[in-house]
Amino acid sequence: FGSSQARAWLDQQEKASWHDSLNQLSDVVASPEWARGNQGESASTLLVTVLERATRLEVDAMQASYQEWDRIRNWKDRVRGLRGQARLCGTWQWIIHNHQQHHQEQKLSLLFPPAGNTQATLPGLVETIVLGENVYLRWEIDGRVQEDSLQFSKEGQRLEGTFMNSQGGWGSISGKRTAGCTP
Repeated sequence: FGSSQARAWLDQQEKASWHDSLNQLSDVVASPEWARGNQGESASTLLVTVLERATRLEVDAMQASYQEWDRIRNWKDRVRGLRGQARLCGTWQWIIHNHQQHHQEQKLSLLFPPAGNTQATLPGLVETIVLGENVYLRWEIDGRVQEDSLQFSKEGQRLEGTFMNSQGGWGSISGKRTAGCTP
């Protein structure tokens, strides 16, 4: 079915989402029944099978092309996200001042993992956006939500900003980098 170069290329595409559909269509078109070109009911059934498998291949190929186009179109956002994660990576000491809870202060140490390390994500951190000097963090824990809006200062060694949470809490966050990124 095609030249040896075409067959070799197709074999290399075995992980493509449309590969199985193509193989199913190829099996029918390469079958002895198809080669005979019989007339009648069995030929009609075979033709319907070919059309169904060709349609399935078309749908799978279109979906794959849309996914690839979306991946290509969003490359800048992915690069920006990885750069932001790399900039945030390291150990930070945070002081959180909650105006709702009688100006209570809480100190904690946070370790942001290296870019691309999805295993070591902080518990409850569901979204991280770093654009330039600005950092947005969204935390979700036990149905509660907190959003932090921060800004880098002192050449990326400090983070200053505010938070709001779904319990009505709000206040300031002051962070200081205590250790750099370790892969």
